[in-house]
Amino acid sequence: MSPAATVAPAAAAGNARGAATRAPLVIPNPFVRASEEQFFPFDDRSQVIGAGAVQVGPIDVPATGYLRHVVLLVTATGGAGGAANVAAHEDSPWRALGDISLTDTNGAQIVGPLDGYELMLANRWGAYAFETDPKQGPEYLPVATGAGATGAFAFMLRIPVEIAGRDALGALPNMNASNTYKLSYTIAAAARVYTTAPATTLPTLRVRAGIEAWAPPPPADQRGVPNITVPPAMGTTQNWTRTQINSNAGDQRHRLPRVGQLLRNLILIYRDTATGLRNTASIPDPLRVELDRNVLTNEWRDYRRRLMRERYTQPLDAFDAGVIVIDFTHDLDYKPGNEMRDLYLATSQATGLELLGSFGAAGTLTILTNDVAPASGLRRGNRSANRCRWKRGLAVWSCPGLQARSHGDRQPGRQRISRGTRRRRSSHGLISSPCGSGAKGSTSLYLARPDRVKRPSPMASCLNGLSSSLSPQSRKTRH
Repeated sequence: MSPAATVAPAAAAGNARGAATRAPLVIPNPFVRASEEQFFPFDDRSQVIGAGAVQVGPIDVPATGYLRHVVLLVTATGGAGGAANVAAHEDSPWRALGDISLTDTNGAQIVGPLDGYELMLANRWGAYAFETDPKQGPEYLPVATGAGATGAFAFMLRIPVEIAGRDALGALPNMNASNTYKLSYTIAAAARVYTTAPATTLPTLRVRAGIEAWAPPPPADQRGVPNITVPPAMGTTQNWTRTQINSNAGDQRHRLPRVGQLLRNLILIYRDTATGLRNTASIPDPLRVELDRNVLTNEWRDYRRRLMRERYTQPLDAFDAGVIVIDFTHDLDYKPGNEMRDLYLATSQATGLELLGSFGAAGTLTILTNDVAPASGLRRGNRSANRCRWKRGLAVWSCPGLQARSHGDRQPGRQRISRGTRRRRSSHGLISSPCGSGAKGSTSLYLARPDRVKRPSPMASCLNGLSSSLSPQSRKTRH
């Protein structure tokens, strides 16, 4: 029997009028089972790296299904070093792109503007794939350096939209060709990529863009089992933004202004003013994070980097200098990504989120904030958005975010059966809803004779379906 359709056995709730029969419960196919993964290239352009930056876009992202990510494949070829001893900036080759931005159909920023190195960190530590390090990709080539080198390089990055591929949370509808998402970026000047550029010919930069998407599912599969046709909690979005703070040496307290949503990741980058280079030693040790003047964590710098190693299983020698990652995404199997959302840090506009410690040298602190704006109707904080509640007067388990469906008449809608109501063969049975659609409304298990039944436990299938929708159960909520 297909796992997408489960029929409950007949109930043996005997009474004076005879045994009752439980109506069948149909469990719909979840969105990721009903849909298909897709990829479409949509833009390809080349530009010689020159003395100045070149603005590209905004470029229309083609409408197709539900948008997961925008993918950028960048290659630099055709350079000639001549007599130069070619050398690259420490953030290269990623710095070949700057001001990378993805906006939604209303013009609001989803990602950016970030430079290529910052987007690489969002890929590496945002955990949108099992192997998160873009340097491990087969297409990756570091900048060719040395005497007479060409300065060639290649890399691939995602501009992330979807939060978790496990259930497609965060995938956004993209089916209106007249109102599209917009991509823009700049091709950086040679001085941002190279400290010593190829002397004879600068490389030509080719940037190809494509989209990863989910196909719109049909209403039902070939066996007639209904499909969930939208991602869970549709309208939930994540953002990646950048904040820069100038810091003096010594004890400092820096307030992070990006609050008001659910925090998913914080990436800290520290560069010394004197050299302009990233420096781990200048990051406070210990580093303290306070939430409304309450200590969230106060930890050694090496302890935090050890956690980064344990959770992301990346070699220590591959860690970038001057980078610290505080993630709230490791609640599923202790590996970040595809998270259950239990560790998200809930904040409000009044939340005071601060970094404290003794900085080793004056510098610039860059904070990359990855936060999640949950869809309307979903709760934040300690109380789960997925919690089913027993309504005693109606003898019903009420579960938020579900679409009701009566299996007696096969018509959609909310079915409430009053006291004493009897239906043939189902007067004591379940007239239940499939779970997990993410639609507005609240319904789950309805019992036809509330005066003759005891409080049932919620069905496991309902709770399993609910676990895929957004449920930030943070124990660190501050309002």
